Amino acid sequence: MADTTSLHLRLPKRLYKRLQQQARRNNVSLNTEIVNQVEGSEAATVKRVAEAMKPLVDDATTIAIAVKMTTGVMMETLAELGQPLSPELTEKVLAAVWDYAKKNLIPPASGILGGVPEQK
Repeated sequence: MADTTSLHLRLPKRLYKRLQQQARRNNVSLNTEIVNQVEGSEAATVKRVAEAMKPLVDDATTIAIAVKMTTGVMMETLAELGQPLSPELTEKVLAAVWDYAKKNLIPPASGILGGVPEQK
């Protein structure tokens, strides 16, 4: 026999009826339905968080690529014009581009890449 423990559980009637309906729909016992829901709740939470984060990660990736490309094009153009930047100035320019992106491209409440929350 499986390694199990018995548990007496009091539930609100509405929850009990809902669980019974779900068990019937899934063609399993009430006990199996409850165990499946408890075991599945963690996976469902992870899935919901991942789905919620996907647009934020996509936006952050797009912004990072845009910043990298903008900076790269600018650096190449300056070099072609005979005005290459020193490593120190390159770092300052890159920091300025990131700062601009944080303030102007990233939704303030997102916290992506250190997005700056709006002050009230």
